[in-house]
Amino acid sequence: MTIEERLEALYAELPHLECKGLCADSCGAISMGLHEARRIERITGEPLALMATLAENCPYLEAERCTVYDVRPLVCRLWGIVDAPGLRCDHGCAPERWLSHTEALTYVRRSLAISGGKEVTTIRGGLAEADRQYRSSPHAR
Repeated sequence: MTIEERLEALYAELPHLECKGLCADSCGAISMGLHEARRIERITGEPLALMATLAENCPYLEAERCTVYDVRPLVCRLWGIVDAPGLRCDHGCAPERWLSHTEALTYVRRSLAISGGKEVTTIRGGLAEADRQYRSSPHAR
């Protein structure tokens, strides 16, 4: 089974969510497995788009719609289906079944394993810069 097929099989295990498309304000910096980043690059024909700060919107959000929706990474697929603060939809969308925080982390680990354990982020400077920005933000207090 190819990496692409393994990712699609993993995504197919997630509970279904009928999205109303009202959550663009939740789209910001994301981290993903290396292969997920390469899928986005393949679809867009460009290197992974990066942002300077956590306060920016996702670089793949245009007119409040995801331009890479069909190949969006796991972290985007988990939003709205995890029963944890900050991961539930504010617009009333509910999945067929809620994932626990532990289940969501298991999916993240499995996704990263499929991508060879390599993780990338849409923040310039990578995960270390995203962590530094988060720690200095009011959210961290």
